[in-house]
Amino acid sequence: MSNVDFCTCNETGCPNHPTNHDKGCTPCIEKNLREREIPACFFKKAGGVKPTEGWHFEDFAALMNANAAEIVPATENDKEEVMALYRAQLGREFCPWNEYYPSYETIDDDLSRDALFVMKENGRIIASISIDKDDAVEALECWSKELAPGGELSRLAVSPKMQNRGIARKMATHGMAVLKERGFKSIHFLVNRHNKKALQSYSHLGFNKVGECFMYNQEFLCYEKEL
Repeated sequence: MSNVDFCTCNETGCPNHPTNHDKGCTPCIEKNLREREIPACFFKKAGGVKPTEGWHFEDFAALMNANAAEIVPATENDKEEVMALYRAQLGREFCPWNEYYPSYETIDDDLSRDALFVMKENGRIIASISIDKDDAVEALECWSKELAPGGELSRLAVSPKMQNRGIARKMATHGMAVLKERGFKSIHFLVNRHNKKALQSYSHLGFNKVGECFMYNQEFLCYEKEL
Protein backbone atom coordinates (compact mmCIF):
# COMPACT_ATOMS: atom_id res chain seq x y z
CA MET A 1 0.00 0.00 0.00
CA SER A 2 1.11 3.53 -0.76
CA ASN A 3 0.26 6.86 0.78
CA VAL A 4 0.39 10.15 -1.11
CA ASP A 5 1.09 12.91 1.40
CA PHE A 6 -0.63 15.67 -0.54
CA CYS A 7 -3.83 13.70 -1.20
CA THR A 8 -6.78 15.19 0.71
CA CYS A 9 -9.40 12.72 -0.50
CA ASN A 10 -11.00 10.87 2.41
CA GLU A 11 -12.87 8.36 0.21
CA THR A 12 -10.62 5.53 1.40
CA GLY A 13 -13.24 2.94 0.44
CA CYS A 14 -12.57 3.69 -3.23
CA PRO A 15 -10.26 1.04 -4.77
CA ASN A 16 -8.39 3.83 -6.58
CA HIS A 17 -7.49 5.66 -3.37
CA PRO A 18 -3.69 5.79 -2.89
CA THR A 19 -3.92 3.94 0.44
CA ASN A 20 -5.28 0.86 -1.36
CA HIS A 21 -2.40 0.22 -3.79
CA ASP A 22 1.16 1.23 -4.65
CA LYS A 23 0.45 3.20 -7.84
CA GLY A 24 -0.03 6.63 -6.32
CA CYS A 25 -2.65 8.83 -8.03
CA THR A 26 -2.46 7.10 -11.41
CA PRO A 27 -5.55 4.83 -11.11
CA CYS A 28 -7.67 7.72 -9.88
CA ILE A 29 -6.57 10.05 -12.68
CA GLU A 30 -7.08 7.33 -15.29
CA LYS A 31 -10.66 6.82 -14.10
CA ASN A 32 -11.30 10.58 -14.02
CA LEU A 33 -10.08 11.06 -17.58
CA ARG A 34 -12.09 8.08 -18.81
CA GLU A 35 -15.33 9.25 -17.19
CA ARG A 36 -14.87 13.03 -17.60
CA GLU A 37 -14.54 13.55 -13.87
CA ILE A 38 -12.59 15.89 -11.61
CA PRO A 39 -10.67 14.30 -8.69
CA ALA A 40 -12.46 14.55 -5.34
CA CYS A 41 -9.45 16.32 -3.84
CA PHE A 42 -10.02 19.22 -6.26
CA PHE A 43 -13.59 19.60 -4.97
CA LYS A 44 -12.32 19.58 -1.39
CA LYS A 45 -9.65 22.15 -2.15
CA ALA A 46 -12.21 24.44 -3.80
CA GLY A 47 -14.27 24.44 -0.59
CA GLY A 48 -17.87 25.53 -0.25
CA VAL A 49 -21.02 23.42 -0.25
CA LYS A 50 -21.03 20.92 -3.11
CA PRO A 51 -24.24 21.84 -5.01
CA THR A 52 -24.60 18.66 -7.10
CA GLU A 53 -24.20 14.93 -6.58
CA GLY A 54 -21.75 14.08 -9.36
CA TRP A 55 -18.02 14.54 -9.86
CA HIS A 56 -17.98 15.52 -13.55
CA PHE A 57 -16.61 18.65 -15.20
CA GLU A 58 -20.06 20.24 -15.04
CA ASP A 59 -20.34 19.51 -11.31
CA PHE A 60 -17.02 21.19 -10.62
CA ALA A 61 -18.10 24.19 -12.71
CA ALA A 62 -21.33 24.40 -10.67
CA LEU A 63 -19.31 24.41 -7.44
CA MET A 64 -17.01 27.16 -8.66
CA ASN A 65 -19.96 29.25 -9.83
CA ALA A 66 -21.65 28.79 -6.47
CA ASN A 67 -18.46 29.84 -4.67
CA ALA A 68 -18.18 32.93 -6.88
CA ALA A 69 -21.72 34.09 -6.07
CA GLU A 70 -22.14 36.57 -3.22
CA ILE A 71 -25.04 37.26 -0.88
CA VAL A 72 -25.59 40.95 -0.21
CA PRO A 73 -28.33 43.24 1.14
CA ALA A 74 -30.73 44.25 -1.64
CA THR A 75 -31.03 47.89 -2.68
CA GLU A 76 -33.61 50.01 -4.48
CA ASN A 77 -31.79 49.24 -7.73
CA ASP A 78 -32.57 45.53 -7.28
CA LYS A 79 -36.36 45.86 -7.08
CA GLU A 80 -37.16 44.97 -10.70
CA GLU A 81 -34.88 41.93 -10.70
CA VAL A 82 -36.29 40.72 -7.40
CA MET A 83 -39.84 41.09 -8.70
CA ALA A 84 -38.90 39.19 -11.87
CA LEU A 85 -37.47 36.43 -9.66
CA TYR A 86 -40.71 36.31 -7.66
CA ARG A 87 -42.78 36.13 -10.84
CA ALA A 88 -40.64 33.26 -12.09
CA GLN A 89 -41.85 31.18 -9.13
CA LEU A 90 -45.56 31.46 -10.01
CA GLY A 91 -47.09 28.14 -10.96
CA ARG A 92 -44.25 26.12 -9.47
CA GLU A 93 -45.28 23.21 -7.28
CA PHE A 94 -45.96 24.20 -3.66
CA CYS A 95 -45.60 27.92 -4.41
CA PRO A 96 -48.50 29.78 -2.68
CA TRP A 97 -47.75 33.08 -4.40
CA ASN A 98 -49.98 34.76 -6.98
CA GLU A 99 -50.05 37.83 -9.20
CA TYR A 100 -50.76 40.05 -6.19
CA TYR A 101 -48.19 38.66 -3.74
CA PRO A 102 -45.33 39.28 -3.28
CA SER A 103 -45.84 42.85 -4.47
CA TYR A 104 -43.66 45.91 -4.88
CA GLU A 105 -45.05 47.01 -1.52
CA THR A 106 -43.70 43.79 -0.03
CA ILE A 107 -40.26 44.55 -1.43
CA ASP A 108 -40.43 48.17 -0.21
CA ASP A 109 -41.29 46.98 3.29
CA ASP A 110 -38.38 44.53 3.29
CA LEU A 111 -35.99 47.21 2.07
CA SER A 112 -37.17 49.64 4.75
CA ARG A 113 -36.29 47.04 7.41
CA ASP A 114 -32.96 46.00 5.83
CA ALA A 115 -34.58 42.60 5.59
CA LEU A 116 -34.07 41.57 1.95
CA PHE A 117 -30.96 39.73 0.78
CA VAL A 118 -30.01 38.60 -2.70
CA MET A 119 -27.43 36.27 -4.19
CA LYS A 120 -25.69 37.71 -7.21
CA GLU A 121 -23.64 35.83 -9.78
CA ASN A 122 -21.80 37.98 -12.29
CA GLY A 123 -23.98 40.91 -11.24
CA ARG A 124 -27.24 39.03 -11.87
CA ILE A 125 -29.67 38.15 -9.06
CA ILE A 126 -30.21 34.40 -8.87
CA ALA A 127 -31.82 34.07 -5.43
CA SER A 128 -33.39 36.07 -2.62
CA ILE A 129 -34.61 35.65 0.94
CA SER A 130 -36.30 37.93 3.47
CA ILE A 131 -36.40 38.31 7.22
CA ASP A 132 -40.12 38.46 7.79
CA LYS A 133 -42.49 39.54 10.52
CA ASP A 134 -45.87 37.91 10.04
CA ASP A 135 -48.16 38.38 13.05
CA ALA A 136 -50.22 35.31 12.12
CA VAL A 137 -47.12 33.13 12.03
CA GLU A 138 -45.73 34.66 15.23
CA ALA A 139 -49.03 33.88 17.00
CA LEU A 140 -48.74 30.12 16.42
CA GLU A 141 -48.56 28.26 19.72
CA CYS A 142 -45.90 25.79 18.61
CA TRP A 143 -42.92 28.13 18.90
CA SER A 144 -40.77 27.66 22.00
CA LYS A 145 -41.09 30.46 24.54
CA GLU A 146 -37.64 29.57 25.85
CA LEU A 147 -36.20 30.42 22.42
CA ALA A 148 -37.87 33.82 22.13
CA PRO A 149 -37.36 36.13 20.44
CA GLY A 150 -37.57 34.05 17.30
CA GLY A 151 -37.09 35.32 13.78
CA GLU A 152 -38.75 34.17 10.59
CA LEU A 153 -37.25 33.69 7.15
CA SER A 154 -39.62 33.99 4.21
CA ARG A 155 -39.92 34.56 0.47
CA LEU A 156 -37.01 32.29 -0.39
CA ALA A 157 -36.75 32.26 -4.17
CA VAL A 158 -34.19 30.70 -6.49
CA SER A 159 -34.04 31.19 -10.25
CA PRO A 160 -35.59 28.17 -12.01
CA LYS A 161 -32.37 27.81 -14.02
CA MET A 162 -30.31 27.57 -10.82
CA GLN A 163 -32.33 24.92 -8.98
CA ASN A 164 -30.78 21.85 -7.31
CA ARG A 165 -27.41 23.50 -6.69
CA GLY A 166 -27.61 24.01 -2.95
CA ILE A 167 -28.46 27.71 -3.33
CA ALA A 168 -31.61 27.60 -1.18
CA ARG A 169 -29.59 26.08 1.65
CA LYS A 170 -26.95 28.79 1.32
CA MET A 171 -29.60 31.50 1.44
CA ALA A 172 -31.20 30.00 4.54
CA THR A 173 -27.81 29.68 6.23
CA HIS A 174 -27.06 33.33 5.50
CA GLY A 175 -30.46 34.38 6.81
CA MET A 176 -29.85 32.49 10.05
CA ALA A 177 -26.50 34.22 10.50
CA VAL A 178 -28.13 37.63 10.06
CA LEU A 179 -30.87 36.81 12.57
CA LYS A 180 -28.29 35.70 15.12
CA GLU A 181 -26.32 38.92 14.61
CA ARG A 182 -29.51 40.88 15.26
CA GLY A 183 -30.10 39.22 18.61
CA PHE A 184 -32.66 36.53 17.78
CA LYS A 185 -32.40 33.31 19.79
CA SER A 186 -34.10 31.08 17.24
CA ILE A 187 -35.47 30.87 13.74
CA HIS A 188 -38.73 29.40 12.52
CA PHE A 189 -40.00 28.43 9.13
CA LEU A 190 -43.19 27.13 7.52
CA VAL A 191 -42.76 24.40 4.90
CA ASN A 192 -45.49 22.81 2.79
CA ARG A 193 -45.93 19.33 4.26
CA HIS A 194 -45.77 17.73 0.80
CA ASN A 195 -42.60 19.52 -0.36
CA LYS A 196 -40.21 16.63 0.27
CA LYS A 197 -37.19 18.36 -1.27
CA ALA A 198 -37.54 21.41 0.97
CA LEU A 199 -38.20 19.25 4.03
CA GLN A 200 -35.01 17.32 3.37
CA SER A 201 -32.98 20.50 2.97
CA TYR A 202 -34.18 22.00 6.24
CA SER A 203 -33.64 18.77 8.16
CA HIS A 204 -30.00 18.88 7.03
CA LEU A 205 -29.78 22.38 8.52
CA GLY A 206 -30.78 21.08 11.94
CA PHE A 207 -34.39 22.28 12.08
CA ASN A 208 -36.86 20.48 14.33
CA LYS A 209 -40.51 19.94 13.49
CA VAL A 210 -42.53 21.53 16.29
CA GLY A 211 -46.06 21.69 14.90
CA GLU A 212 -48.47 21.88 11.98
CA CYS A 213 -50.81 24.56 10.69
CA PHE A 214 -53.12 25.47 7.83
CA MET A 215 -52.50 28.93 6.36
CA TYR A 216 -52.70 30.58 2.96
CA ASN A 217 -54.73 27.59 1.68
CA GLN A 218 -51.84 25.19 2.34
CA GLU A 219 -50.92 22.60 4.94
CA PHE A 220 -47.63 23.54 6.57
CA LEU A 221 -45.20 21.90 8.94
CA CYS A 222 -43.67 24.28 11.47
CA TYR A 223 -39.91 24.09 11.86
CA GLU A 224 -37.76 25.76 14.50
CA LYS A 225 -34.06 25.92 15.34
CA GLU A 226 -32.05 27.48 18.11
CA LEU A 227 -29.44 29.95 16.86
